[in-house]
Amino acid sequence: MVKLNGPRAEYCEESPYVTLDTPEDNFENGDYDCFKFHTSHVGDHVTTFQVKLDPFNDNWLLEYITMRYNNAVSCLKYKQREYFVNSTPQTFMMAM
Repeated sequence: MVKLNGPRAEYCEESPYVTLDTPEDNFENGDYDCFKFHTSHVGDHVTTFQVKLDPFNDNWLLEYITMRYNNAVSCLKYKQREYFVNSTPQTFMMAM
């Protein structure tokens, strides 16, 4: 699994770790359409959510989530790309 730093929620004291359940080479080569992320705080809840790439734009569509991070805007950073999670609507947006 690939470990990411994030998402960093506005009201969280510590940044959780994020694991990406997709091989890193698939991510790098762009051979993907769906990812599952697992985020957790030490001694806190565990969040599982899945995203897929919208074929019409560069947005990641959030398919499901088991817990929200205080309805705050969170950020996933992987290599030089940033993905933002908005509480409404629930999407991942690529920072261009």
